[in-house]
Amino acid sequence: MTPMVPAAVLFALGSLLGQEAAPPLPATIHSMLDRDYPGWRPAGVAPQIAAWFRERGFRHEPDRIAADFDADGAEDFAVSVLVPDPAARQVVLAFLSRGDRFERHVLADDPPDPFVFLLLFARGTPDFDFETMKPFRHARDTVAIMYFQRSPLVFTYSGGGFRKRVMLSDEEI
Repeated sequence: MTPMVPAAVLFALGSLLGQEAAPPLPATIHSMLDRDYPGWRPAGVAPQIAAWFRERGFRHEPDRIAADFDADGAEDFAVSVLVPDPAARQVVLAFLSRGDRFERHVLADDPPDPFVFLLLFARGTPDFDFETMKPFRHARDTVAIMYFQRSPLVFTYSGGGFRKRVMLSDEEI
């Protein structure tokens, strides 16, 4: 029988493997995940994606981002976790700091896929909107869920919630 490794230890190990890894998840977030998603664990990614993250020197892990999504000056988190039975799934959540607590937002709930990962578009990052065909800069820290089999989703916090957009590629226009 393989021993269960606590999620906190898995996140700490992931931090050691990254170049400038995101800070560990606060205990409050761990408690929320334990309560709402019993048996959860970090989603992790395929070795090819982990290698790409190391080569590029990303400042976050492929399944965890610390940023300021709501531009209030406090550190927020986005995480991708695997949830076991009854039907295994991969859930991406954002946790917004609200002083002594965190506000949870479910961004996606999909079948598990080791080729799904998170990317951070930091405030001020240039980008291109293929719907309006205009360049823009991200007004806030923004999280993207990158899928292998479909178009990525981009989530920007605004007006009390996260706005979801499909991030079209130039091949899809």
